[in-house]
Amino acid sequence: MVDPLTTSIVGWGFSAAGWLISPILTRFLNKCFDALGIDLPPYLLFRKHALFEKLENLQTILLPQLLILTEAAQQSPHRPLLKQWLQKLRYAFYEAEHVLGLVEYKRLEKEVNSFFPLETKFSAKKVKIKLFKFCSEKKKLVKSLENIEKIVNEATDKLVGLLNLSSNSINNSTHRPNVQYRETTSTSGSMVIGRDKDRDEIVKLLRENLLESSSNANCYSVIGIWGMGGSGKTTLAQYVCEYEKEANYFDLVIWAHVSQTFNVHAILKKISESAYMEPCPDFSSLEVLQSKVEEKLRGQRYFMVLDDAWCDKTVSEQEVDQLFAPLKAGKRGSKILVTSRIEEAAIILRAKNPVPLRELDKEQFLSLFMCKALGDTQIRNNHLEKRLLSIGEQIVAKLCRSPLAATTVAGQLRRRVPEPDFWLSILNTGLLNDTMGALYLSYQYLPPPLQRCFQFCSIFYKGQKFGHDHLVNLWIAEGFIEAEVSNEHMKDIANRYILELISSSFFQVDERQGNKYFMHDLMHDLAELVSEGECFRIENGNEKEIPTQTRHVSVLPNMLEEYMERICKLKYLCTIMVQPQLRFTGTKERVNLNALFMKSRQLRVVHIDGCLVEKNLESVLKLRNLRYLSVQFTIHGNSKSYNSLNQLYQLCVLDTGRQHISNVGRLISLHKLKEFHIERASGFEIKQLKHLTNLYGSLSIYGLHNVESKEEANQAKLSAKDLHKLKLYWGYESKDVLRDIDVETLEGLCPPPQIKELSIHGYTGKRFPSWISENNENIIHLKHLELSDCRGLEALKRINELCNLQYLTISNLPRLNSWEPLPLSVTKLKLDCLPIAFARKKDIEMLTSTRISRISDIVNFLDNTFGDNAYAAMEFNFDWVEEMMELSDNEQMVSTISKDIEKCLVKKLDNLIFQFTNTYDEQFFLPALEKLSIRSCFITDKILARSLKGLTSLTHVTLEDIITITCIPKEVLSLLNNIMVLEVYRCLLLKSIGGWDTHRSLQKFTIDFCPSLILQTSIDTKNCNNLELTSSLCILKEVMLDGCMPSDDILQGLISLKTLFVWNCPTIVDLHIGHLKSLVCLFVRDCPNIVSLRGCSELENLYSLDVTGCQKLECYSDTDKLPQLYKLYISRFSLVAQLISISGFSSLVILRFYKVQLEYFSPEECEVLHYLSSLEELNFLDCKLRSLPPLLCLLSLKKLSIRGCVNLIVLAELPPSTQTISILECNEEFTRSCKDTSHPNWHKISHIPKKNIER
Repeated sequence: MVDPLTTSIVGWGFSAAGWLISPILTRFLNKCFDALGIDLPPYLLFRKHALFEKLENLQTILLPQLLILTEAAQQSPHRPLLKQWLQKLRYAFYEAEHVLGLVEYKRLEKEVNSFFPLETKFSAKKVKIKLFKFCSEKKKLVKSLENIEKIVNEATDKLVGLLNLSSNSINNSTHRPNVQYRETTSTSGSMVIGRDKDRDEIVKLLRENLLESSSNANCYSVIGIWGMGGSGKTTLAQYVCEYEKEANYFDLVIWAHVSQTFNVHAILKKISESAYMEPCPDFSSLEVLQSKVEEKLRGQRYFMVLDDAWCDKTVSEQEVDQLFAPLKAGKRGSKILVTSRIEEAAIILRAKNPVPLRELDKEQFLSLFMCKALGDTQIRNNHLEKRLLSIGEQIVAKLCRSPLAATTVAGQLRRRVPEPDFWLSILNTGLLNDTMGALYLSYQYLPPPLQRCFQFCSIFYKGQKFGHDHLVNLWIAEGFIEAEVSNEHMKDIANRYILELISSSFFQVDERQGNKYFMHDLMHDLAELVSEGECFRIENGNEKEIPTQTRHVSVLPNMLEEYMERICKLKYLCTIMVQPQLRFTGTKERVNLNALFMKSRQLRVVHIDGCLVEKNLESVLKLRNLRYLSVQFTIHGNSKSYNSLNQLYQLCVLDTGRQHISNVGRLISLHKLKEFHIERASGFEIKQLKHLTNLYGSLSIYGLHNVESKEEANQAKLSAKDLHKLKLYWGYESKDVLRDIDVETLEGLCPPPQIKELSIHGYTGKRFPSWISENNENIIHLKHLELSDCRGLEALKRINELCNLQYLTISNLPRLNSWEPLPLSVTKLKLDCLPIAFARKKDIEMLTSTRISRISDIVNFLDNTFGDNAYAAMEFNFDWVEEMMELSDNEQMVSTISKDIEKCLVKKLDNLIFQFTNTYDEQFFLPALEKLSIRSCFITDKILARSLKGLTSLTHVTLEDIITITCIPKEVLSLLNNIMVLEVYRCLLLKSIGGWDTHRSLQKFTIDFCPSLILQTSIDTKNCNNLELTSSLCILKEVMLDGCMPSDDILQGLISLKTLFVWNCPTIVDLHIGHLKSLVCLFVRDCPNIVSLRGCSELENLYSLDVTGCQKLECYSDTDKLPQLYKLYISRFSLVAQLISISGFSSLVILRFYKVQLEYFSPEECEVLHYLSSLEELNFLDCKLRSLPPLLCLLSLKKLSIRGCVNLIVLAELPPSTQTISILECNEEFTRSCKDTSHPNWHKISHIPKKNIER
């Protein structure tokens, strides 16, 4: 195998099929043996032994030879010949794989019919025809295998001679990769940029002393760092070495480059040469070499680097022991630093908790690139320097922060005198070919099944995040998962594959969603290269022709119809994935897939997201090898065609949205069934789950009210399935239904012992089943429990015994009559609509007696603050509209607003006070609790305060619709040292929250419609020293104030604030924000009395501003104008000039008009548009405009969106830069004119590539 840098340029063709020259083909042939060995047709029996002998010869002799042939050919002028031969073998393999799938389909059909007897319509004649077809498929399989054998024989007959390899040299060779490596040393020889912090952290670890745990403890400890090829691991290790050589802390600094082949003798020789600083004699004895190393290390505190280790499972524990044996002779405090591309390699070399190498930040990476590109060259021309820096920024944006890529590309630039034209030529050519070699070497080192899995991932878009379960299901459906042990579950193997790809840096874990992954752009480029001819993405900007041999295709929803004819011509098509690049919210494309299903018989995966599939799906029954069928949106068609899906016996994943399929129990290969709906009709009984023994992961069962007995529920056999998440739904129409049979039903639905998440909704039984309340061994590992709308449940018996429970939701249990202590392990608790009063009896009595006066205060506030708009405020914040309509005698609800609100509030509070079933006046003792949410519950100030004081681990608190609390004292909030989020929604009697703006850990504070709350600052604004001190302690990042009465100085000390929401606060007149220098987003909505935003000129970091619904807002002072802004939402166009300085006009990129009341823009307002030179997106939402202003002057405009503008008649001329226009929910005449090719409105938008026009 040649230098990977060379291979990366000219050898990608071998990569797509390279995995085939491996045990994958051997294991496939074994599957064929098994398939042909069962019920082999009589007329083929006479050929059985001869065929098996040939196949065995292919496995044991020919395939090992192919590995040698492949390697030799890479250095031969006959590379094209081998590449052509590999292509033939690959497609012969695919053909055989397809035929084997048809044989497997027949086998499964036979098995299914043994569970579900054939219906009478299947005559004996039809059964014979099926059996004949079974034999026919096996005959096709034999021919496919003979074709493979012929191709392999052809390789050995023709290629051996061409490559000058004798048969003996092939047969006697042991395959070992012959890779040329770069040998690393302890000195880098160049300036290191951006790694000072990483070096210091490693040096700190090197100074840590070993614990004197025992007399025979090792004298050394091992530190590991890992990351993708070219990420800078070796450079960092060299940086540390250079530092330690100067520091003289260690007696010896030793460097050994391990490389891909783990050879103990070779590594010890390098250690010896580095320690002695002289060549090491060629000792034939390992023991002598160990003694020499031991002699040098004895009594010395050493620092050793084992660089670029490639250990894997093939490295034995004995080999590692042999390597580390002489290293024990050193002095205590010795350290070993291991660098590797693979986390597992560092662990094998005894590193504890190896850490991934972080990426350089944007500025550091640019500095590295410019330093490497310019070297010692002095640029004296400022204009040239800025120009080169600008081009350099564009180049580094393509290099994905890979130091190796930066060094390689910069090296090309450094060879010439710095000139912009040359730099631009480099920018516009392929930058990464030379850097792919390092990554390709990592790819080659992957086991063949992982190579195949990684190749497939090029079907995802760049930057796209893919879910863990989604990827596992795709790999299984494609047949990529290879079991090493016969009883090992494929999902467990796939899980292991993902972990290996993560530890090798091929996948990155999404920090926000740990169960989702993405590929670094460089890795995505690598995946595209090694999957050339296999995978193809149809996306905007990709004008390439689809290769005829393509097997896996992904396409954007809006491009499917355009490419459908070309996709249908792909003979080997195995996968069609229709997926939007971003979260899909637009109009769904309508497509007909019948033609595709009729022509693409090898399809295994059909994933439709973002489309409505029209007509019926009869043609899908032709796809006998279909393993994965997922349709995310409603399919239009007759139910009969869906019910026939139960004949696709190889389906592993089935997701058809809301369509229910009868007799789903016939799909015995199913691994993933998103939902199962029980109906009182044949084919929809719960017993359909009985034979789905391969189900794993999550399952939701709906319609359990249709189950009539424990015996019937038992037929689901849930306890025997590999489920980790189970949701059970009853669906009674009446809320008054209570059925004892539900207890028996739930008794029969005992989940498996490995269950982690359990949700029970709509259950009407009075008690828990025995597997919860008596013998809960089956749910002892439960971590997440949700009880919702369980209207008959009276007690939570023995719930405190679930010692592993972490997340608990108890919602709407109206007959719950007792409260028991909860498991101490709970970290997240949500209580919603419970009849338990968390209060003392005297608190209840006091609230009862004062309820009318308290509510009267609220109503007076609403009257005084909102006037006739009080009802609108209530409607926006509450779901009480129906109740208020029932209480009101006036349908218009204008003159009796206060009376209606008062009636509604009294009813709500009375229901809460007089319908509780019990009281609980003890504080919650949950020491591990981190997140607490209480909604629509009866809890008083005393109990809430006592409980919060004891919940010292809390990070999130949410109080919602609680109309029994009046205050949260400062002394209570101050005890919650870890709280980061405090949210209070619709707590109508709440009057005060103390210490919120001086808390040391609080980062997000939300108040939503608490009309009694007078929110004041806790800071002494008159004392400047105190103001400065308290402001420095507050770390609040986000504040939302909605429907409350904040004081004028409410924002005084919030200097760390980044996001501020002020909504529906009519008492605010002047908002002083100049001191909020960290502010990024500001939303001031529906504040009818606000006049000004003071100090805007100080907000240099403000990115987004929304001031819609603020009709009195005027800003004329220069101190109130923003220096720059990216995004602006307004209701009056005149505010553009008032809010932004003239110099800041060019920074505006997104502008939205919301509820503009004018019909036309004035000439002065239209003139301002000429200054918006960077505006790319313009939106008009719910405006009364009859025509748009002139827009031709917006030379950067890319997207225009018009929605809900019912008066609009005339469309403006649009600049050539416009790429997208969206017209939605406008008047019918205007919408029709924009589609009419003869209308002037159409001519104004005909040049725009993407149009979305819907009434």
